[in-house]
Amino acid sequence: MFLAFTFGCQVAGPHGKPVVDKHWEGDVRILPGDTSFVVCGTTVPMRLTGPGADSIAQHYTQLSTLPGQWIKTWCSGQMVLPGPGLDSVLQASHYLRMDSSVNCIPVPNEHMAGKYVSISVGQTGLITEQILLLQGGDAVSSITAPNAPLTEDDGNWGIDANGDLVVQLPERKAKLTFMWEKGGLRSKLPNGAPGPTYRLAGHADRMDGTFGRTATWLAAVAKDQGDTLRAENLRPSMALDSLFPGPAARAALSASAADTLGMIEQEINPVWNAARTVKDVNSLLRSHLREVR
Repeated sequence: MFLAFTFGCQVAGPHGKPVVDKHWEGDVRILPGDTSFVVCGTTVPMRLTGPGADSIAQHYTQLSTLPGQWIKTWCSGQMVLPGPGLDSVLQASHYLRMDSSVNCIPVPNEHMAGKYVSISVGQTGLITEQILLLQGGDAVSSITAPNAPLTEDDGNWGIDANGDLVVQLPERKAKLTFMWEKGGLRSKLPNGAPGPTYRLAGHADRMDGTFGRTATWLAAVAKDQGDTLRAENLRPSMALDSLFPGPAARAALSASAADTLGMIEQEINPVWNAARTVKDVNSLLRSHLREVR
């Protein structure tokens, strides 16, 4: 069901008292004969109408650079429950602002979490691309090819305002877009044409790839210090200070890092001292594995 957005006067509540405006933020798209709004944190498009739509359209026209572009918009207003057979209505009393440089954060769909794999033939042999869509919105992309180091990147994933599955990889400054197909995902090329298919290959396990090696290493060091830390319970955002409290535990971890990362003391001190989280350690191990392969 579409929700109609009406811009105008303040609406009275059930006892004749004015309803206090709430702030709303979402993505807006204007097409011929259709203006849609998707509230941040949701994936359902709603129809945007009413006198205030002219102001929205004016700002949208000034900022949009592509047909059908979604632009993040802030407004204030009230939601009004519909009568029988009528669309829901959000009466927005004020346009606040627009920002074409950002959009709402894509919303993960737990039913689409999993391990997706695409295999293609390159000049040196088979190239395997794997994307882990983890519960909660974390993503890991990896590429393996003959005679080449593993390429692995962290990111996030979710459903955007278009209904597409989006994987964002900040370190690569990349955004991958997919359509759901039975048994997997079909990538969408920048021009909108369909790209390679990624088949669903099972459950997404955070322990796959470099993170599993990092977690196993950290858990082993903790165990040697008398801790009961389990590798599978580690998460990228966890702070090293909370996992290895006290000078003795940190000293043991530092000594192990020099051996695991293959660095002498002069080399490891600058980079290791900057590591604050499990994610930082994982990045260091990735760099080391690329160098030794």
